Order: sequence, then structure tokens, then C-alpha cells
Amino acid sequence: MSVPGYSVKHRVTMTMFYTLVIAFGIFSFFRLQLDLYPDMEIPYILVMTTYIGASPADIETLVSRPIEETVVSVTGVKNVTSNSKENVGIVMLEFDWGYDMDQAQQARSRQGQPARRRRCAHRHCDGSVDAAHRHV
Repeated sequence: MSVPGYSVKHRVTMTMFYTLVIAFGIFSFFRLQLDLYPDMEIPYILVMTTYIGASPADIETLVSRPIEETVVSVTGVKNVTSNSKENVGIVMLEFDWGYDMDQAQQARSRQGQPARRRRCAHRHCDGSVDAAHRHV
């Protein structure tokens, strides 16, 4: 006997079967744990600096290159790229997937402090900003 023939002859059995399948589907739907926003950290850190009135070449030589040289020694860095535009320098640090980004941020901050102190040795570093020099 074929499935359509069996379902016509045994309506109550097929109704119970379909009801059971639908009930199991509803039960499974409500037990399904769906995470729309998974907890993941994208392994990039951007270091954005501004230097008002500087050309892209000045940004590259005075700001971006020293930052690159400083952060390249941070453990876990996979790739370092920079982009220098007028008044703005962006240094992007790429890490391996799964690397602890909080640890990377702390390491980057520790590595960046000596560079800031070296730059501050010849100008005001107490937070004051004058028209000629702005903090980077």
C-alpha cells in the first residue's frame, strides 16, 4: 500500500502523526538558542592621529612611521599598515583571530608611551596646546 493510500484509510493515525511533528517543531523552535550578535572581537586596532596643518609627507615621517616602528614590537601583531592624509594619520594593527584584544590594547598603550615621551621632550606635554603645535 502506498503512503497516500495509507493516509486516506487511516486518517486519525496520520492526523496524530502530523500533530506530533508540528508539536515537536514548536517545542524545538522555542528551545533553539539563537545568538543574533555573537560575542566576537575583530582583530584590528586603529591608531588615529591628527596634526593640524601638516602635509601627508609630514604626517608619514613625523607621526605614522614612528608609531609603526613602536607598535611593530607588540606581541601578536600580524600586519601593520598606515595611511597618511592631510592633517590625519591612521595606523592599523592586524592581529590573529582569537587574540585577546584587551591585552593587545594594553600592550599597544605601553609601547606608545615611550614614543610620546620622546616627542614631548622638545615641546609642551602638560596638555596645553598652542596654535603652532598640537598634540599627536
